Amino acid sequence: GLLRHLAVARASDSPQENQARVLGTALRWIVGLSLLGTVVVYLLADVIVARGGGDGAGDAAWWLSIIVFAVPAEALAFFYVFALRGTGRMGPFVIVRQLVRPLLLFAVALPAIGLGAGKISLIIAYLAAQYGSALVGHVLYMKVFPEFGFLRILRAPRDRSLLSFSFPQGLTEFLNYLLARADILMIAFFFPNKPELLAVYAVSSMLAGVVKKVRQAFDTSMAPVISDQIARGEKDLLRTTYRRASRWIFAPFLGLSGILVFGAPLLLAAFGPTYPEYWLVVPILIGGRFLNAAGGPAQMALLMAGRSRLELLNNVLTNAGNIAFNLYM
Repeated sequence: GLLRHLAVARASDSPQENQARVLGTALRWIVGLSLLGTVVVYLLADVIVARGGGDGAGDAAWWLSIIVFAVPAEALAFFYVFALRGTGRMGPFVIVRQLVRPLLLFAVALPAIGLGAGKISLIIAYLAAQYGSALVGHVLYMKVFPEFGFLRILRAPRDRSLLSFSFPQGLTEFLNYLLARADILMIAFFFPNKPELLAVYAVSSMLAGVVKKVRQAFDTSMAPVISDQIARGEKDLLRTTYRRASRWIFAPFLGLSGILVFGAPLLLAAFGPTYPEYWLVVPILIGGRFLNAAGGPAQMALLMAGRSRLELLNNVLTNAGNIAFNLYM
């Protein structure tokens, strides 16, 4: 939502006012929902973990009730990096998510573990990594948006178009998560007494899923560009951008697919001696993702055009067809 609506706001007649509305609406909902989720999980930690049973349920509930306090910081960090991404800046995401967070985690946890500290040190390290990355994200955000401080954007009116776009998109993301695991769930359902089959398929699916990262990388980097061109009505430039992005996606997709297909036996051997004999599953799953890559950043382009409901319908039909075909087969 931020990637699309910030670009639209900058292209409007009142860019300052509309950007403040978008940022304020996103901040209120992101922080509000994360705080609500944190409180609910903290209060119901014992109930949630008890559903899984086991001798370690009490210890797991303690871990969950503490770790969940990192959720607001992580949500805030995501707000910062996506607000900056909406201006076409990818550097802050790399700094906050890929550098600061893991470095803080190691910097706090490793010395403590070396000194013989226990799980409390791991908790402190994890919380420090999340809140530290959120703090760095705040500093970067204020450098780019000095005029959009928290007090100003929190007082800004609600942006209803952002909400109407984001709620279907949130449900779409959930369905994407379900679709990515529907076949694994089906195998667990139909072959409950064959955990080794489930393990092999899950690992093969994970390896084949690496090729999706190519399109996802281009999606987030191209989203603000495409959204801005749509908002300005630059159809010829948009068509050129889409074709160029499609070529950029497809070329590395083919290269990475070749590496995974020919290296599947070797990669699967790392998980167990019996895994390589199922190497053929990997190219079959990659073939299923071929059309997704061949179509270019179609999903992202639809979202940047404001068609989140169409994307939701597409995911509903895809999930229904996937489950129905699995049941039929």
